[in-house]
Amino acid sequence: MNRSTNLDNLSPSEKPDISLVSYDDQASRLPQPGAVSTNTTYEEGASNLPLDPSSVKTSRWRLGLPHQPTIKSFILFLCLLILSQGILVSGYINSVVTTIEKRFELQSTSAGLIVSGYEIGSLIAVSFVSYFGGKSHRPKIIAWGSIVTAIGAFICALPHFMSSPYRLTSTHNFSDGNLCNNAKFADNHTAAEPAEGEVCRNKTENSLYIILIFAEILIGMGATPVLTLGTSYIDDHVTRENSSLYIGMLYATGALAPALGFLLGSVFLNIYVDNVTVDITPNDPRWVGCWWGGFLLCGSCILVLALPIFVFPRSLAKPEVLEAGNEVLESTAIDEHDLQLSKREKMEKLEEQLRSLPGAVWRLVTNVTFITICFACAMEVSIVSGFLTFLSKFIELQYEKTASSANILTGVVAVPAAFIGIFGGGFLMKKFTIQPKPAAFLSLVCNFVSLLLILTLFPVGCGNPSIPGITVPFIKDSTLTSVNLSLTCNQGCGCSYDGYAPICFEHDEMPITYFSPCQAGCTQKTSIPGTSTKNYTECSCLSDSGYPDAYLTSGKCDLNCTMLPVFMLLLFIIVLISTTAQVPALMVTIRSVSEEDKPFALGLQIVFLRALGYLPAPIYYGRVIDSTCLLWQTECGSRGQCFVYDNIKYRHYYIGLCAGLKGIGFIFFLTAWFFFKPKREASDEIADHELPDDNISTISGHLDHRNVAGLRSYMAGIVHSVESLDSDYVYRHGGGSRRNSWHNDNHYRDHDHHSNQDLYGNRPRRLTAPLSMDS
Repeated sequence: MNRSTNLDNLSPSEKPDISLVSYDDQASRLPQPGAVSTNTTYEEGASNLPLDPSSVKTSRWRLGLPHQPTIKSFILFLCLLILSQGILVSGYINSVVTTIEKRFELQSTSAGLIVSGYEIGSLIAVSFVSYFGGKSHRPKIIAWGSIVTAIGAFICALPHFMSSPYRLTSTHNFSDGNLCNNAKFADNHTAAEPAEGEVCRNKTENSLYIILIFAEILIGMGATPVLTLGTSYIDDHVTRENSSLYIGMLYATGALAPALGFLLGSVFLNIYVDNVTVDITPNDPRWVGCWWGGFLLCGSCILVLALPIFVFPRSLAKPEVLEAGNEVLESTAIDEHDLQLSKREKMEKLEEQLRSLPGAVWRLVTNVTFITICFACAMEVSIVSGFLTFLSKFIELQYEKTASSANILTGVVAVPAAFIGIFGGGFLMKKFTIQPKPAAFLSLVCNFVSLLLILTLFPVGCGNPSIPGITVPFIKDSTLTSVNLSLTCNQGCGCSYDGYAPICFEHDEMPITYFSPCQAGCTQKTSIPGTSTKNYTECSCLSDSGYPDAYLTSGKCDLNCTMLPVFMLLLFIIVLISTTAQVPALMVTIRSVSEEDKPFALGLQIVFLRALGYLPAPIYYGRVIDSTCLLWQTECGSRGQCFVYDNIKYRHYYIGLCAGLKGIGFIFFLTAWFFFKPKREASDEIADHELPDDNISTISGHLDHRNVAGLRSYMAGIVHSVESLDSDYVYRHGGGSRRNSWHNDNHYRDHDHHSNQDLYGNRPRRLTAPLSMDS
């Protein structure tokens, strides 16, 4: 026996076929130990076989994962990761932003800037992730991005630990119960002066919100790869029949996140910010909840879930398919070596794309339908972004609810309505095989109906509380010309108005809320046993009004407003109808441009929506809200938070801004419908009702990170829906320039004649990420 003989010297008929059989099957075909062989020994033959996976020690064993990574395990971890990130960026930050505003004495404009930081980060990262992500190790990019998101979440909580404990008020006489102290201020000072040695509060603490903006930018950058690359990775490793199902699972998981985020916010906001016992309740306007706790929780979850993603390789084997009772491991994935272009070919392709870019830009900007539908959608997402950011604050102030209960109402009403509406829009497109022109009309009708319903919200609200010197005059039948909290009855009290501590006088005719016990001229305080309520007596301002024996209780007076159920019902219907138009609007977009320009058009539209909608909307919504403030906190000559809003003006401005954006959107939708003409190549004149069902369902399931309640989840996932729909269109009907971005079926038949690719339907494979800049 020749010991030097190798398996390479065997004839073709003698070589074991190891391409489609398992490791155990390959070993069983070798000569057994002790058998006579003229070619090679058992040990020599076995040494040339691939290693048994169980003998390879990789990072997955160190992470405690017991099995070889599979696409199903990837989907599991990605769903959990999307859920954790979605809770953080879609719901939780919106649920606590007004509490952050109160904690750091910010204006609503600054609070809106914090929320917009996420979009800034996304805009920075999306081009790099989309272009380079499809050519790199996608699971590792997703994992590293998630770690960046976790770091951003931890940084969000940092201002709490960098600042001193929260003070209920900076008024120096708060130690006396914020009472009138005539003896101490007998010189009739109208406002308390800082005590000797007392200095202005360190305003650096109130500038810590800049750290929150930076953290939100990091979160936006880190969260970008999850759906952009995760969906394409799944699409590359599952059958065509299962692609929509699995990707739909991702977005369905993301759809749950905003509601859970608002509920998580409601839980933490019921805990005092410094986690100590205080003698006020969440109903007190001075209450600040534990806004930072959710950031630590979400950041920890994201960090833990990111680690298993590192285990997954650049590409996986195809799923196991049962055939005649035997498990056969199919591998129809494209050989990456075959997809690599030479440097020269890449440069030539890049030069060709750059030369064609001006022409593509010109075709799109002169396409009336495309431009108008982009502006219309930008108006829609502006409403979503701005309205949702301050919705909890609106409910809290307008209907006198706690921050916690306002978050619960937002999470259980607005978010489910958006999910149902988007799914309903996809269902209508599928059920009635709606063509692009009627789809444009459907978007127009939904926009018009929702506009009419928004107008009905103007009278659905509560009036202003009666606060002497702010909303009503001190003296009955007199006229209030400007805000003035001082009168003869409290001039000698030395009141300071940099802390809002309302007390209520239950008058038979009209309940009156005083700004503070000091403003009412009260000198005595008693606590009610077993409660946090306090009674205030000997109030000079009530004595002068003819009520010498009256007493006041801590907290604002109840307005007895019953309009909240009506508002929430109308809000549900408005969100439902508005989001029903989203899928038809998407169909109009992809049918208004040629096949050649479609990828670039979709990428340009996403930039439109972020730059004109998601990014600026929270800022100018906050600015509009600030304009309705009646009494600002002023400390050391600078303006802080708003103590009292004009509820009526607040409601009119807030709803009016939504109605204005809706009206502008209606004009753009009308123009898009009027000028719409489907763009088709000569070989592509196929009826839209022939589009595959599974892609419509995929579109209707697109709800991702900063979405819902229209939501950022929908628009973030929209690109994959269009690409998925487009791929099946080309696959079924052929033609179009998309052949430059998708491999023809012949590639697979020529690549490996024995690959048994028919098990997977000869599906063309995606070369890049959903927005991977074949645009």
